[in-house]
Parts: sequence; C-alpha cells; structure tokens
Amino acid sequence: LNVMKNSHAECLGPIIPEAMEAVKDVLRNKRQYEGDERTRLRRELANSLAVELCSESEDVRKCAEDGLQLLAELENQRTSAVLQLVKDQILRSFTKRPLRTLPWLNQIGQVSALTFCIRHRPMFANEIASANPTTPRAIFTGAIETLEDSMVANLVEMEDAKVNYLVDKNFVALNTVNLLLPLRLQCVELLCEVTASCPKLRLSDPKNENEELHQKMLTVFFHSLQSRREPIVKAAKQALKNVIQHDNLQKNLLATNLRPILLKLGDPSKLSVQYLQCLAGVLETLSHWFNVILGDKLLQHLKYWTDAAAAVNRRQAPDPLVAAAILDLLHLLPPQANTFLEKMVHSVIKLEQLLDNARPGAAHLGLKGRDAASTSPYREPLLKFCNVHAEEACQFFLQRESGQIRYLFLCLISAYDGGPLRLKLEQKKKDIILLMRSEGPSKSSIYGLKIIDAISRENPEWLGNNREVFDCLLLTWRSQERQERLKREEIVPLEQLRESEMLAQCFLRYCRRHHEEVSVLFTILSVFSTRSRSDFTFIKDYYVDYIPEHYSVQHRREIVMCFLGQYMDATVPHEEKVHALQFLIIPMLEKSFKAGETSSILDEEIIGRIVRDLIVFRGLTATDEYLSAELLQLSILIMQYMPNECQQHKKDLISLGWNHLKKDNITARNWAFLS
Repeated sequence: LNVMKNSHAECLGPIIPEAMEAVKDVLRNKRQYEGDERTRLRRELANSLAVELCSESEDVRKCAEDGLQLLAELENQRTSAVLQLVKDQILRSFTKRPLRTLPWLNQIGQVSALTFCIRHRPMFANEIASANPTTPRAIFTGAIETLEDSMVANLVEMEDAKVNYLVDKNFVALNTVNLLLPLRLQCVELLCEVTASCPKLRLSDPKNENEELHQKMLTVFFHSLQSRREPIVKAAKQALKNVIQHDNLQKNLLATNLRPILLKLGDPSKLSVQYLQCLAGVLETLSHWFNVILGDKLLQHLKYWTDAAAAVNRRQAPDPLVAAAILDLLHLLPPQANTFLEKMVHSVIKLEQLLDNARPGAAHLGLKGRDAASTSPYREPLLKFCNVHAEEACQFFLQRESGQIRYLFLCLISAYDGGPLRLKLEQKKKDIILLMRSEGPSKSSIYGLKIIDAISRENPEWLGNNREVFDCLLLTWRSQERQERLKREEIVPLEQLRESEMLAQCFLRYCRRHHEEVSVLFTILSVFSTRSRSDFTFIKDYYVDYIPEHYSVQHRREIVMCFLGQYMDATVPHEEKVHALQFLIIPMLEKSFKAGETSSILDEEIIGRIVRDLIVFRGLTATDEYLSAELLQLSILIMQYMPNECQQHKKDLISLGWNHLKKDNITARNWAFLS
C-alpha cells in the first residue's frame, strides 16, 4: 500500500496489479497461524487496511476495501464483522476535523470510507453516533453542503470549453476541477446508502429526530437529477428509489421538490435536452405519482415543431433532439398512456418530414439494425414506447394500411432493440397469416412477408415451429404473379424487389431446423433461371457448404431420391435440373464421397437408376449443352469413387462418353474425354 501511495500517477499502471496481489498474498498467508497469534494478526491487518479506507489515492482505497472483504472471506465471516473490529480506528479518522475544512482529496477519502462502511455494515452510523452523537450528522450535513455549493456545482456542470478558459486564465486550478466531480459523486452515493441503510433517518420512523436532514437529502437528490453527469444522475435515481421503498412520502414534500422542475415544462421554446433528461429521471423513479394527462401536454408541445403557424413566429428552427427527448418521456408514464400510441406515431411521421438532410455524425441518433438503420432521432423513443405497450402496438400496426405506418413498423421490429415488440408479435401468428391471405396469392403479400422475415431473422425457431406460416410462404412463392414480378424487376415497386430473396431466406431458415423438408430445396432453384438484381449466393452456400456438413446421411439420401423424381418429371425445366446438379447434387455427393460415405448414400439400386434413367437414357437424348455436361460430371464422380459398383454399367458409361465425343457440343465433349 505504501508503494501505491508514494508512486507517481504515471507509474501506477503496472504497479497496481502487483501491489494488490501482494496485499492479498499477505492476507492468505495468515491462515498458517493459529489461536491468539491468528487473532492478533487478524486485528493488525484489519487496522492497517482500515487506515487506508480514507486514503487520498483511489487505488489505495479500492485495495483496502478489497482487502477487508477478502479478510472476511478467509475467516468465513461477513465484512460487517471485520468492520466491527476496526470501528474505533475509522472513528478517529472521522473526528479529526469537520468534513468541509479538509482538502478535496481528504474529503473524497472520508466520504468514500463512510459509504463503504455503511454499505457493508448498515448500523455503522449508529455505532459512530453512540461514541460521538454529532459525528454522523456532521458528515451527512457536510456532504449535503457540498452538493448545495453553487461554486462546486457550476464547475462540475460547466462545459469543457468554459472550464478550459477558466483554467487558462488561472481562475481555477485544473487539479481542483478534476476532483470536484468525484467528490460530488461520492457525496450522492453516501446519501444513497444512508437512505437505504439507516432507519433512524427515515421519515417513516415515528421517533425520527432528523426530519430536516432527511428533507435536505431529498432536495439534493432532485437537484442531482438535473446534472449532466450520468454517474451522478444514476446515483440520485437509486437514492430516490430507496426513499420510496422505505418511506411513505408526503405529497406536500414531494410537490415542493417537483415544483421547480415542472414549472419549466410550460413553455416548449424553453425546453432543453438536459432538462428533459432530468424529467425522465423523475418519471422513471416516480411514474406512479404522475397523472397520465402529462402525456397530452407533452404531445401538445410537439406542435411547436410541426405547426406551420408557429414556425412563422420562430427566430430559428427548434432543435429536433428536444422533440426526441419529449417523445422519450412517454414510455415512462403509467400504463394508461397506451392510448397515446396513434398520436405518437403520427407525430413521428410529421417530425421526420421536417428533418433536414442528415448531418455528418447523425447516424448514431437513429435505430440500429439491418433494415432499421436511420438518422431519425424520433424512432428510438417510439420503439421504447412500443416495447412497453407491445400488445397495443401490434394491434395498431397490423390493422393499418398506410404505407408510411407500415414502413415505420417494419423498421421498429427490425431494430436490434425491438425484442419485446417482436416477442409479442410472434404471438400474432394468426393475424399475420390472415394479413397475407386477405391480400391473396394474386398480390404481393409483401407487408406480411417482411414481418415474417424480420421475426425469423432474429428468432429462426419461431418460423421452424410454425408450419402454417411456412405453408403460407410456399403459396406466395408458387404464385404466378411472383414469377412474373421476378421477370420484370425493372418496373416493380421498390418495396417488392427483395420479395424472392426474403422468401428464400425464410425457406432456408425453416430447412435448417427441418432437414426432412427436402422438396423445398428444389423449389427455390427456379430463382437461378431468371436474371435478378438480388444476390442469391446464400442459396449456393447453403447447398455447397451447409448440407454436406450438417445433414445426416439419411437426409442426403432423401435429397438424391427427390432429385431422381424431379429429373424424370417432364414438366420441370431443364435449367432447374442443371442447377440442381450443379449446386446441390454434385457438390453434396463429392463431399460425401471424400468423407467415405459412398455406400451409405448410393446403393446399387440408386446407382442403377442414375445410370439407366439419368446418365444413359436421358444423357443420350439430351439436347441441352449444359445438362449434358452436368450428367457427364456426375458419371465421372460415380466412376471415380465407386468403380466396383459401376462395373456392370461400364459399357453404358463408355457409350455415353463416346456419343458426346462425336457431337459438336464443346462443353460436353471436354467432359466426355475425361469420362
């Protein structure tokens, strides 16, 4: 600990881990002692660590705290038992001088030490009071005075540019400014622990003699919510939650502290992001104290941004981030606020229409997601509201036919943070199917398809467990209208361009969980027969990489049998047969053969059918250049890895190769030489 205290800050990086480990080694080594010697050593170690709880160095304090907890752990005791041993040692540190008269570093050390002690031994404040009744109150009062100090507060909340100006002009020392934020944070955390752990400071105590002190603490908590420093706000929120949990707050006391905050809410032109974040902290902690009518007032304020008449009287365009912060308050209101959903959606649409072109760096303001990314700051608050009121949100969006509203909903459910909304939407399977069927197979069904795609992309298990949804997708895929749209992509609406791609993605997600569904693997091969702007490489990757690695031998055998039936079907176009051989059958068999699974997939009966029905008969009569080439590749593959099984078909295979050598088909002739 002395090494850590006496080392320069720049040298502490490599020293801290070694020093802390050395302290822990000393504590562990004491287990070799027994009896009185062990007790004496335990007390000495505890006293040595207790002295450093008030150290000026944050690293030394952290090491001392960890050491006391480790000492308690080695003794199979709670930390409070170890603190009982060092109570007198810590008390002497607190009674030397009043808190506010100490240097900044010493103030931080004392407040941090008392916070640690009360956190692990709630009765600690009472024990100190029994020795010196004025000590706890003096420290708590000192912490409150620090939080109420306007100079300290102004320096902590001041923008960095202004702080740098004061430092440059030597009005304040940079070291002082750097210490004020940790001091205020420690004071808030101390009072937070007091509200949770000290019963005699609660208003619910009928014998409470510290009502004035408690009220001051409550006031500084509300003031701390207005800080722009997130750690201070977080500690203040927790402190208010502790107060609510343990006390029955009087309405007049609550109203007194809320009045200064709510007074600023009357004029929308005077609202700021920092103020609205403060109000959000209040709502998050005290939402049940507010009337849902507050939501109406907030939505009325949005007219300051959307009302054209109000724009005439404005000197400058209002900040859209303020409007976003207003929207961000609505999800914190009581449950009855679900009635604001429709107004909120229409407000978001209007506000987005007024947004300027995205500025550099504005991307962080919008939702995050594959199909949800935007620079609009309004969608994230709307998503939070929809996550809280997911049932009402799903009903609202599924029943609307407006293109803008539908597009907004698709962005929300595609966002990474839209989990609660998607979870509720997953329960609306019947509504989604009804949505697709009501539009019928003769139409795009694109809205329902995009909903299914968004859900299944984040939760593939949902689609795998819902065969009805899968059948509905198959119906859309087989529709003649979809095939026509695929052929004339250059004139279809923009939202329909990815229709076939999304359908194929959904099919493969289903197939990953249902390997027995082999027929659909051949169904989606038709996309390769038409030129498209979409990239269907993911289908090839699934066939070439996923199926040989993850499908069982039995399922791969079923794929071969299904292909034989497809090949013999005269209604299946030659192109699809070529693609089946090129992307599915040949790559799958080649990898399976290399893995030594030849006889497991192809027995003599299947080989006979392949040679007799595919390679020989169809191959001799095939006029398609590419189909002939693929059939020759298949024959070469079988002869290479299964020569014994091909002996009885050797004459037929030679005739096949010789027949193609005499043709003008250059591609097939090259493969015929190899055969």
